[in-house]
Amino acid sequence: MFKRVREVSIDLGNIALKGAMIKDDGNVVLKTIPNKISTDKRMMNFDAVKLEVNGKLLFVGAGRLNNNSKKYDRDYLHEQALVMISELLDEAKTNDEEIDYIVVDLKLGLPPKQYFSDAALKAFKEKFTVGESIECRIRDKYKKIKINSLKVFMEGYSAFKAIEAQGYLNGSTRRLISLDIGGDTTDTCDYEFSTQRARYNPNLPDTVEIGIVTLSQLIANEINDRNEDEITADQVEYAIRNDFKLIEGIYNIDDYMKKADDLKKDLIKQIKDKYNLVNFKSVAILGTGGGFNTFYKLIKEDIVNVIEVPEELKVYGNAIGYLCQ
Repeated sequence: MFKRVREVSIDLGNIALKGAMIKDDGNVVLKTIPNKISTDKRMMNFDAVKLEVNGKLLFVGAGRLNNNSKKYDRDYLHEQALVMISELLDEAKTNDEEIDYIVVDLKLGLPPKQYFSDAALKAFKEKFTVGESIECRIRDKYKKIKINSLKVFMEGYSAFKAIEAQGYLNGSTRRLISLDIGGDTTDTCDYEFSTQRARYNPNLPDTVEIGIVTLSQLIANEINDRNEDEITADQVEYAIRNDFKLIEGIYNIDDYMKKADDLKKDLIKQIKDKYNLVNFKSVAILGTGGGFNTFYKLIKEDIVNVIEVPEELKVYGNAIGYLCQ
């Protein structure tokens, strides 16, 4: 039986999974699922998507963070992909359409350092079952899902491609640097504008092993060490993102922010050294990733020239960019 093959892309972030798919009418379906996993059958969290596959019971979207920054060594990637594929198709279907057999060309991404490692790329691809139909139950409904093909692209650069395709980069600056801020990593790349080609050319992509969760965890650790509490990085990040002066209504952020200063300065120094910058005044910054807005609040005294980009493209830039390639 012939089945239509659909293109699905997933950005396997440290904090959340972001999926994208183009519908029949040309519009893009976007979906976010928390990057959390539980194997406890007692799980009742409303965010959890129940998955039964190969004799295993999993809950995707609730439980513990599945945030090993070495994605080629991360558990449950295939299971998370099955859930995201099903969720995207369910959201895209018409009211009278029943989708129990899904065939997709899957597009994923890796940070630059892992993408350019042959061993990491090979190990990552081996996490997924390609060319076989997988029978499972998702949200207690029978599904058969086949990953027809798998392609892997570079994180950070893919977000750049999505934003470029939407016309937000007009060559008004000679040079720009993209910062794709994740939970535990920051993907960077510098671009120079070619007047001959009327477009930006990428130069040196790289990955720095620092992200917004890394910084938030340091602050959380400092609070807990001083007060014998159990504040999490999520709670700290939430307070910073929402401009709260108090974390959980108790702890003044400014009293504990200094703990992350050295790591923040190290990240800034690494970027400056990598791209031979005295400061950031001579370049424009393209900030993407779910952690950029929060991160920017911590380093805005260092970075002044930030390109305005719609929030949707910041968060889903990589997932949309995979579809563009």
